[in-house]
Amino acid sequence: MLARLRSSQDQEPTQVVRHKSGDPTDAQLAERIQRGDQSTRSAAFEELYKRHLNTVFGYAFRRLGNREAAEDATSDIFRDVVRSISKYQSVKDKTFRSWLFTIAHHVVADHAARLSRERMYLGTPDPLASDPAPSPVEEAIAAEERSWIRAQLAILSPRERQVIEFDLTGMKTAEIAIVLGLDSGAVHTARCRALARLQAHLGTLDGTPEK
Repeated sequence: MLARLRSSQDQEPTQVVRHKSGDPTDAQLAERIQRGDQSTRSAAFEELYKRHLNTVFGYAFRRLGNREAAEDATSDIFRDVVRSISKYQSVKDKTFRSWLFTIAHHVVADHAARLSRERMYLGTPDPLASDPAPSPVEEAIAAEERSWIRAQLAILSPRERQVIEFDLTGMKTAEIAIVLGLDSGAVHTARCRALARLQAHLGTLDGTPEK
């Protein structure tokens, strides 16, 4: 089921930098930012930014449903990373990614609340699948795919949706548990319930139960 959702994952035009064997880990890059000179700090942050930009943006888009809002939230997330990285510590089970998405979780929640207040004030609907279509065909298709994912996740409870949204970033159960302040068992339970709901829902859309 997650594979089916991931097959419609974000296809952002931004170049993705893969973490290869032998490259510095996220924790090592964070340490360079904390202790290095200006040139070292800048290079290390740029590397972290490139590694995580697409997953952070994708998470923000799935929560907010609008490209402009997701871009604003992504900027605020990395701004907070810069401000807070001096406090980051690499400890067992708390990866840099879980630390990053703890920040993302709170920033996106703030943006979602703000958008909700604005929509109530202006009387405009939640744009569940209405990201403004960019001009290139490829970007239009990618926006449609992101909106499709968001529409499917709308049937889930808030906790179930949070877990699946983090699953789609590639996070592990222990990392998700840290971000949401849950134990791993609660994350696993929410995931199982969410996948059962999604399987039934997508089976109904297809006209036949999904195996």
